[in-house]
Amino acid sequence: FKRSATWAFAILRKLRWLRGTPFDPFGYSSERRAERRLIEDVEADMRLMSFNYDDAKIATWTELAGLAGKVRGFGSVKKAAFVSYNKRRAELLRDLGVQ
Repeated sequence: FKRSATWAFAILRKLRWLRGTPFDPFGYSSERRAERRLIEDVEADMRLMSFNYDDAKIATWTELAGLAGKVRGFGSVKKAAFVSYNKRRAELLRDLGVQ
């Protein structure tokens, strides 16, 4: 088994240039799509902050900025983290009055 696993990882290592392209074999999984959405959310939140920042709400903006860092794990653990992230993000945006 060790030899076949080493061979498989060597192939995957050589094909890593495919990451992020339409030919990425893992890029269409629900977890990867959610990760890409997470990046888009963070970028959108930072744009919102740049236009709507208010010193009185610094704690809320700080929590929103660090929220994506709490999404960790694999499989069902990460899926649960995404659910929690989406719920808390919506609450924070509502508290900030930007959505």
